[in-house]
Parts: sequence; structure tokens; C-alpha cells
Amino acid sequence: MPPNRARGRAFVTHQSLHDHMGGASSVTAWVLQALSRDYDVLLATPDPVVDFAALDAIYGTSLSQAGIGLRPLAIPRWLRRMPAGQAKSLRLAAAFRYAGFPEEQDAMIFNTANEMSFTGVCANYVHCPIRHRRMVSELSSGPERWLRLANNAVFKMVSRFDEQRFRRSTCIANSEWTAAALRRTYGMRARVIYPPVVRPSRAPTPLPDRRLGFVCIGRLTPEKRTHEAVEVVEELRRRGHDVHLHIVGSGSGAYARRIETLATDRQHVRLHREMSRAELAELLDRHRFGLHMMRNEHFGMAVAEMTAAGMLVFAHASAGPAEILGARSPLLFGDPGGAVNAAERLLRDRGRRDEVMAAVAARGIAEAFAPEAFMRSIRSAAAEAMR
Repeated sequence: MPPNRARGRAFVTHQSLHDHMGGASSVTAWVLQALSRDYDVLLATPDPVVDFAALDAIYGTSLSQAGIGLRPLAIPRWLRRMPAGQAKSLRLAAAFRYAGFPEEQDAMIFNTANEMSFTGVCANYVHCPIRHRRMVSELSSGPERWLRLANNAVFKMVSRFDEQRFRRSTCIANSEWTAAALRRTYGMRARVIYPPVVRPSRAPTPLPDRRLGFVCIGRLTPEKRTHEAVEVVEELRRRGHDVHLHIVGSGSGAYARRIETLATDRQHVRLHREMSRAELAELLDRHRFGLHMMRNEHFGMAVAEMTAAGMLVFAHASAGPAEILGARSPLLFGDPGGAVNAAERLLRDRGRRDEVMAAVAARGIAEAFAPEAFMRSIRSAAAEAMR
């Protein structure tokens, strides 16, 4: 589709759309969809090829019909030979160092890769201000903290990150927790636009008609604490509850292998490495409960998706999940033992379970985080950036 210069041009930046389990990729897909109404949109990414039809199937967008262009960003050959999941930060920094986006009056950059600094009109959608040393200190300690600080120093040097330029950009946060983190770290005020959650295509199956099992969704990385979900289900079984667990996630490395072993050694735990959107929707509709063990999850796309699918989701009482479920929700817990106790109360008391289900339904998660609402807010933020 030839560009329509009367509409203006928008470059949407993202580090990689190969990680289809990540909430950040969903945000990027729907930003592309939202801006394609008013702009000629180009996706700027280190990925040399992007299958927009595949993204449509995963996220419910219609990008393959929206005329989205691709702006492949050059990175050194030795970096390109590495798998997309490795050295992601360095790949991102190298890709955007010499991006050279045109500074035109009717052009803008809409960045979805956390803190980046660009010349010209720019809006930054921040999932978490992970490149600020204060944020690193709040979220990690010991060797991991020093590794992240070193990684950020290399990123800022390679990408030529300009903090003052970043501060001047229009800033969007994915949750109130992230907005507060941006105030603490960069002293910035950010507009909160929650990520989009696609509604189920049909009415959810009533809870009593579902299987007595749990689903845990997320990348197989240590911060997701997927092993604790296995521990919770193990303890519930020891207490006499015939429950099982489905783990849905992608990933590689030692932690992913650990989760594979945990699943292989237990008949009541099953690991799903790849699932289509339809298969995932069917899995959620067949099960009553969700488990989300990560601390300080910036938003919690999995929590929102499972809740919108009619499940009762137990999540750590911090950050985004507490905003989704409500700060005083009985579904929140402070540690794995608390998760076991919270789940057991609802397993034993059907009346209490019905009360909690009604309270969750009253929050209207599917409506509050609908893609239509997300796209309206993104278009408004883009217009604000252009003023």
C-alpha cells in the first residue's frame, strides 16, 4: 500500500515480536492497530521479517489488512546471528543507535520498548522504568542487581540514551504502579493506559461446570516464579484436594529446563510450550482457577486475561495484579503459603467462592481493559504528543 502523506507517518518501535507470550508484544500489536487509522504506520524493529497475519491470529488484531509497513533496523552481523531471545537489551540498543527516523512535521515515533530517547516528536509506552538505577535497586539485589546495572550502563552507552530528551517526551505507563515508579525515578508524570485484553468470543462457561484445576501463564523465567505454582498445587493435593496444573509459557535456559523437569515428574502438572489463541481460550474456559506468582508484576496481562475468561485468579498482592483484582481482594496473597490458604478457602466453601466470583465480575475487567478503549486512549496520547 503506497503511503498517504496527507495522513502523517508514525514509526512504532519494539525490540522483537517473536515472544508471543509477552504482554509487551500485545501492546505493540494493538498500538499498530490503533495508529493505522490516522497514520501511515511503520514497525521499526530489529526483526528482519514480521508475520502480521500470525500476530492477528494471536492477538485478535487485523494488521495484515491495515497496510502496516516494516522498517527493519540494522544491527551488527554478530548480534544478528544470536537467537532473538539472547542479548535482547544489546540488540535493542544497537538497533536504535543509528535508526535515523525522519524529523518531519507530520511524523512521530511511538516507542513501546520502555525508556528510549529519540529526537523529534516521541511518545514512550513504559512497562517498567527498568533502565533507572533506583528501579534496579528496588527490584533486585546481590549479583543480579550488579548485572542489571552493568547491562543498563552498556545499553545507555550503545544507544546514546539522553535522559533529558526522554523526560521531555510524552510518557505513558501501563499501570498506576508503573506511573508511580516513573515519578520516583525520573520525576515524570505519566498517563496510565492499561494494556488491551481481548474479550472471550463467547460467554464463559459457568464456574461450577469447569474442571478443578489451575492455569499459570508466563515466560519461563526466574522472576515469574513458576516453580512456586507447582509447590502451591502440590500442597493443595497433600491437603486432599484433587487439583491439577497447566503451565503455559515459552523460554529457554536453566530455569525453563527446571520447569520442564517439574512437569515431567508429575502427572498432575502439564507444560504447554506453544498454544494458539483459540487453544489458550479453550484451556482457560475449561478451568476454574489461575495462579500468578510474580512479585511486583508491572501490569499482569495473564491475570487480566484469565479473569476476563471467567476464572478466579490468585496473584501476589503487589503492583498491577492488585490494581486488576482490587487491593483488598481475597484472591491476593503475600507468599506461597498464603496462596495455598486462599485457594483452600475457596475450594472448601462454595458459598464464599460464589461471593468472590460475583465481586470479580462486578469489576468488569473485560470491559475496562477492552482493546477498543485502549485504542481510543492511544490515539489521544498520539494527538497529545503531536501538539
